[in-house]
Amino acid sequence: MPMPEWFKEMELREVTLSGNHVILEPLRMEHAMQLWPDSVEPGLFQHLSPGMESSLADLRAWIARRLDEQAAGSALPFVQRDSVTRKAFGCTAMFNASARHHRLEIGHTWLGKSHRKTPANTEAKLLLLTHAFEKMEAIRVQFKVDTRNEAGIKALERIGAVREGLMRSERILMDGFIRDAYVYSIIKEEWPAVKARLNELLWLRPKPEQAPKREPPRIPGLNPVVTPPVGAHTAAAMESIKARPERPRRA
Repeated sequence: MPMPEWFKEMELREVTLSGNHVILEPLRMEHAMQLWPDSVEPGLFQHLSPGMESSLADLRAWIARRLDEQAAGSALPFVQRDSVTRKAFGCTAMFNASARHHRLEIGHTWLGKSHRKTPANTEAKLLLLTHAFEKMEAIRVQFKVDTRNEAGIKALERIGAVREGLMRSERILMDGFIRDAYVYSIIKEEWPAVKARLNELLWLRPKPEQAPKREPPRIPGLNPVVTPPVGAHTAAAMESIKARPERPRRA
């Protein structure tokens, strides 16, 4: 049955997405050498590709699978770069896209240790979701996360993604483990609230060099007396005290 004239299929076109903390560029095989130093961390691919060894050959094979998905017309894989240093530190992707039904999935995400617990991942999600809902006109974006991946689960719930259910025996991983996965989603009507939440998280999270210094709590009678550093004025005062004649002591 033909679709109505007003219907427009969702388009997957290569794009570079730039933010204050991260730049998402189309993934290429030549990025393997740049990504390899961050990919050799033990356990990094535990929830993505267990059994994958920390070798350049394995990383290239992983990138090849992402590029095959793109060639099939159902994915847009990205390399993540630091927006200041331009260092490549991880990957992410839009995939399992249905142009007809205006839906897609975000995943295949990994970050090197240097950029975890930084605004990079939060901003990457903001860039991807903004592009999906506001440029590609998606009506649904979903995420699947290994039930053992507590960090991934917390990250999705923190931004307001809705847990829809459990997919039992969702995938056979490279090490033979049959994993269960939670399915989360954000739909078009929920996007404004999720977008506000992501911007709030980025606003509230200071850059490392701007992080406020926390003073230790002061407890009466227990806090040590801190002697201020001896400056020029303090040193001069001490010398003048030493130079005073000693008073005679009373008998």
